[in-house]
Amino acid sequence: MKKEINSKTTKLCFNCHQPITDNDRININSITHQGVKFNIKKRLEKFSLLPLANMEDYSLNLMHLSCYEKIEKELGKI
Repeated sequence: MKKEINSKTTKLCFNCHQPITDNDRININSITHQGVKFNIKKRLEKFSLLPLANMEDYSLNLMHLSCYEKIEKELGKI
């Protein structure tokens, strides 16, 4: 079931593949904890190697704040 999105205004989160909204996003470059930032950058690097035809629909510098918090929790940082 493919979701229709307006690729000019809405980008998808590379972590969960859902549209990113203005009130639930974080810029990956603004993450201050270096361990968490490194882990997210590694996940993004692996994701960017996937042969996806719709790669332009994804944001490579934004992700959901909730996805960030899940990763942070997985790593035991909170």
